Amino acid sequence: MRILVLGADSSVGSCVLSEARQLGFECLGTSRRTDACGGKINLDLLQPQTWEESFAWKPSVVIGCLAISNLKECEGNPQSRVVNVTAICELLDRFGRNGARTIFLSTNSVFGGDRDHGGEDEPVAPKLAYSRQKAEAERNFLAAAAQRGGARNASVVRLTRVLTPSVAPFPMWTKDLLSGKKIEAFTDFVFSPISCRYAARGLLRIGEAAEGGVFHLSGEDDLSYFDFAELLARYFKRGGVRPATAVARGVDLLFKPSHSALGMARTSRLLGIQPQQPSSVIAELAEEWAKAA
Repeated sequence: MRILVLGADSSVGSCVLSEARQLGFECLGTSRRTDACGGKINLDLLQPQTWEESFAWKPSVVIGCLAISNLKECEGNPQSRVVNVTAICELLDRFGRNGARTIFLSTNSVFGGDRDHGGEDEPVAPKLAYSRQKAEAERNFLAAAAQRGGARNASVVRLTRVLTPSVAPFPMWTKDLLSGKKIEAFTDFVFSPISCRYAARGLLRIGEAAEGGVFHLSGEDDLSYFDFAELLARYFKRGGVRPATAVARGVDLLFKPSHSALGMARTSRLLGIQPQQPSSVIAELAEEWAKAA
């Protein structure tokens, strides 16, 4: 495969690029930086004149990791819809018309946080502006591909919470636990963590597939932050965890889902990808943390 990663400066994009190189694929990433280097070229979604170099490279697979993902910014900035819906769909459609297999990254929050293990084919119910934008982009992206007869070469991939060694609160928790300190974690906030490497490997597998449509990459189940922190403490055999609540701490969470994990029946059946277990997430995070240290 000849893989182009749109948005290779993002945590997921950079991980996909790194994983693809390790697997021996020919790959290239894009960056908004005009001085992009290290296997990256400049591409700005809002400046179509910067797209041409990426078209000229003629990728066989294009993975779109470009988005404005800050929830508050999406609520208050109309320009976010231009980036998250209009521009990314137009860019991916042009690649699709040139014969590339295209992948659009979406989010579990399109289910609104109320669906327990929502499946790939179930209707969405987004509540936030960011989630509504992603849901709209999913529809537009798949509809455009179907209209040109390229449905099998267009995939939407919904992700649960992707963790890296630098994503809060993991760095602080790890540092405190390794120094023997107790950490504090919320019992009233749930997520379904996956490692960045799991996400990257899944995306590359989807890039190799002969099927299109909606795929899910998810943790095995919902965990509270307290549950995850306890697993982390047990892994390092250090420190301990004190329960707390976001409500008691006065933390204002714009999105507080009741459920986060996604159903992966279609993804597992077609591609053999299983939900990631928490122990695997923690082991991969710890390995990456050790390398960085």
